[in-house]
Amino acid sequence: MASELRVNTLKDASGNNSVATSTVAEGTNKCWVKFNQVSDANSIADSFNTSSVNDVSTGRATWNVSNAFANTNGVMYGATARTTPPNFSGGNGNLQTSTSQWEIFTITNATSTTEADAEWGAAGIGDLA
Repeated sequence: MASELRVNTLKDASGNNSVATSTVAEGTNKCWVKFNQVSDANSIADSFNTSSVNDVSTGRATWNVSNAFANTNGVMYGATARTTPPNFSGGNGNLQTSTSQWEIFTITNATSTTEADAEWGAAGIGDLA
């Protein structure tokens, strides 16, 4: 028989530092991925709620999630590590291309063109379906 726990607030073991369960549910990463587009043929090193990544072109990839989001209003954040300068930069993206896919890419600030393949670390926040 399945059990269910219903609470409004969580507290630490000493009864302090309370947080509403809605904050926990809404404020956590719903998906994340670490993968290498440079040397490991888009191998996923580790992930949560990620089904696959696809190499679209140089410096551009799509990231597919296992459990879809409720809409395309989510937010992605991340960082890249590259072999060409700058060796570390923030991740860029078109946010969500669908409820189950994100597009991520590296660009140069000067020309806004796709730059180079990278090792990616990215996370997504939003409401799951």
